[in-house]
Amino acid sequence: MMGPEDAVDDSVLSVHHGMLEKLFELEKPAITEKMLEFLQKEDVLKLFIGYVTQRTDRDSSVICLERARGEGFRWQRKPDPVDVEGRFTRKEASLEQVKRSYWVMKLICGLKDPGENEEQGFNSKPVEEPSSDCLILLRRRTPQIMAYLFDAFHPSSSASLYHVCKILDIMMRYLANEVTTSFHQNKKAVKASFESMLRYCSYPCVSDTFLTLLCPIARSQQDASYGLYQIQERNRSQYFSTLASMDTLSSIADNIWMLDASDAHKAASADLLQIVIQRFSAILGGELFLKSLVRSSDLLRGLTLVACGEEYRIREQSNLTDEWTMDESVETSKSKKKKKKGKKTKGPKSKGKKKPKVEEEEEEAVADSATPPQPPQADRKHVEHSVQRDSALDALRCIVDLSTKDKVPGVEIKEYKSFAETLDNFVPCQLLKISSRIIDLLDESFESLIHAFGDPESYVSEDIGKNVKHTSYTVDQPFSNYRLELIKIITVGVAHETKLLQKLSNSFWHTLTEWFLKYPHCNLFHVEFFRLFMIVLKVDNSTHASLKYVLEKSGFLENIIHHFSDEETRSRSSACGHILQLTNALRLQADALGPDSWLAAFLKKNKAWDEFSPVLRYETLQMCQQWAPSDPSMFVSGELNAQLAARRAHDQIQKLLGSGQEESPQEDSVIGLGSEYANQLGFEGVSSHSPQGSEN
Repeated sequence: MMGPEDAVDDSVLSVHHGMLEKLFELEKPAITEKMLEFLQKEDVLKLFIGYVTQRTDRDSSVICLERARGEGFRWQRKPDPVDVEGRFTRKEASLEQVKRSYWVMKLICGLKDPGENEEQGFNSKPVEEPSSDCLILLRRRTPQIMAYLFDAFHPSSSASLYHVCKILDIMMRYLANEVTTSFHQNKKAVKASFESMLRYCSYPCVSDTFLTLLCPIARSQQDASYGLYQIQERNRSQYFSTLASMDTLSSIADNIWMLDASDAHKAASADLLQIVIQRFSAILGGELFLKSLVRSSDLLRGLTLVACGEEYRIREQSNLTDEWTMDESVETSKSKKKKKKGKKTKGPKSKGKKKPKVEEEEEEAVADSATPPQPPQADRKHVEHSVQRDSALDALRCIVDLSTKDKVPGVEIKEYKSFAETLDNFVPCQLLKISSRIIDLLDESFESLIHAFGDPESYVSEDIGKNVKHTSYTVDQPFSNYRLELIKIITVGVAHETKLLQKLSNSFWHTLTEWFLKYPHCNLFHVEFFRLFMIVLKVDNSTHASLKYVLEKSGFLENIIHHFSDEETRSRSSACGHILQLTNALRLQADALGPDSWLAAFLKKNKAWDEFSPVLRYETLQMCQQWAPSDPSMFVSGELNAQLAARRAHDQIQKLLGSGQEESPQEDSVIGLGSEYANQLGFEGVSSHSPQGSEN
């Protein structure tokens, strides 16, 4: 039964609601000074924002807390119901509701109609600018407005997400310090609000606004000149630490492998995670936020499993965790009851002796369930070749790649000063500080990446079985961008931490060497293969396990020599340039190690290499020679032409006469160790083997 106080409150709210309705009855609603004073009241402000959020006071998720003396607005958020059975679906607002929502957004943001806009110069103020009185209201009521705006992301709301995101963007544009301070004071409520907002990250306006809430940056030189989207340094570090304590990255990642979400939502979540990490990697203080990336192995492990088509393992692990938690609580309650009964019962009639048998059976059942069963084949095909998997793989590659870079392009657009200063926009990578931890976590799931790369069923798509026709040949299956991203991650990981080289099995190298010639058109794959081959060539000098398999057992050296030497194959292949690089790398490494090394001995007794070596040197010299200038006789005539022609003939005769004595030193200086070609190939600073040094 409604009490008298509630009746008074309802009557007051109805009066306030009527006054706000009169505002929208005007031809051109505007906020006057009296209206600003009226909006200072909390109940009126909540009604005013409710036109945008489409949530009334009774069904609002915002719980206002009592304020302590000297503290600002405090609030909590009711947990949103899980949208599993489709009970809560976003309703379409009526035309009148959309109109009122638009007017509230227009009044807060200071939007102007197209006819009201004047020509904007470079130094003019932005068109979207709230009035000074409206900014005072927004600054005074920042926590309340932000709390009420997040109510629009409730599953049962029918709000226009564009209108809500526009107001949120205006708040971050002019009041970034106030907003971040209120987030720090109400981080529990903000965490729940962020999670509800992430349900709609597939909407471009929502994902862009969410990124602005996390890390606001000036979007233009005009914004930078006016100090928009700026957080003070003292507030920035505090805010980034708050976001890390809220596990914001984990909240985004949970949407990637959400059970009942659509593929578009999962892919959008993975893209958002990638953009967030890229932005925080290129902004000062971003390491405070990025530390949450390696706080546990769940995030990187989840990305790896989704990228490899093993999303079912995440659900199995979560189910096992829930079962273990439930069993522990049951055993704890049983042990407590057993202690209580043991005190009361005496003698042989006590039933406490039968309890251990039941507990042992339960422990055995839990131990049996700890072994994850193999998923049905139908479930595995369901997660194969999806947009979600490709987006998760892109996010994982971005994390691994950024963790190995010293500097990255800056994301902050500063005020224009000079062309040179604007051009030099590289900043230290904030992700480099936790790179070792990232590689350690990657090590735990590295076998899954290797298996997914070589497994022919790991990238099954609708095009499987269809031939891919190129200009002069046909392949039965495409190489696919999926495999390319996988080999990039593997190569970057091995280059950063050579201990991962031990996990590359012979079957993996067999697949690599086979695909190098099977896909002669895929130069991007050839680049990654060469990088990985160079790592093996320089690092694997103790056991030569991988190098021996590639050169001896797989027959890779003979195959690429035959591929390069066959004129018909060479005429329609794009791998010849990388074959020259691979064989020259072998030649230079053998010279660096000396004749007593295993590599030099293997090449010396290899018949195919012995026949190919002169061809290799000739082709490399042809590739490295400098282009001669055009014949001057083509541009001059008369007596001068005859003099130039005679001088040119004399130079050619001198080269022919001295070619036999100068050929070898000239060849070594062009393509030998210490040459520019060898330095560009990766042998910079490596000198030729010294027999005296080897004996010592």
